[in-house]
Amino acid sequence: MKIILFDIDGTLVDVGDASKRAFNKAFFEKFNTEPVRDGVRVHGSTDPVIRKNLMLKTFGRDFKDSEYEDLNNRYVELLEQEVLVEEKYLVLPGVSELLEILSKREDVAIGLQTGNIEPAVKHKLGRGQLNKYFYFGGFGSDHEERSEIIKVALERAKWLLDEDFNINDVYIVGDTPFDVEAGKVAGVKTIAVTTGIFSHDELSVSKPDFIFNDLSDRERIFQCFGFLS
Repeated sequence: MKIILFDIDGTLVDVGDASKRAFNKAFFEKFNTEPVRDGVRVHGSTDPVIRKNLMLKTFGRDFKDSEYEDLNNRYVELLEQEVLVEEKYLVLPGVSELLEILSKREDVAIGLQTGNIEPAVKHKLGRGQLNKYFYFGGFGSDHEERSEIIKVALERAKWLLDEDFNINDVYIVGDTPFDVEAGKVAGVKTIAVTTGIFSHDELSVSKPDFIFNDLSDRERIFQCFGFLS
């Protein structure tokens, strides 16, 4: 059994500025100011880390009491609409076709490994009609660290499949060096795609097992997994 875990933003879909707009609006409603984003890394990070760093940049402190939960709840509400109106929303090349084929294979289980909090995922994937392919995963709401998110996803895969699997048959697919680094820490194979903001050369530095321009070259991608169709 092959376990293939996909990142979302920059790997499966591009949601444009929908997520940023939704969060900025939620933040403004909660704190009466927009977050200070200068110097806060977003790409390849996780929602809990991003939120914490934005609070530190804006107010010099962490969240208090229910602030974090309230902010996330409102963000998810706003995200649904922002994704629907985002003009630049895009299911990235090859994604739908690849997922459709993989979902029909009895020797493959596909899941998610993403820094997004879980309630946000359905909105980001929903417009592209991709939710139907994913029944398990690890999320930013599970842990701040990407390598731990991968481990959570694998624990859920084990429970869902009710069987053990070889760690050498686990792959993560992502668009940032941070996906690759997390995969290496978790001890799984890594596939990088240049559909995000990082170039082939930039991704190469992190030494993924495989690099592709996008997910449309199915023949070569299948070869990575050890099967031909």
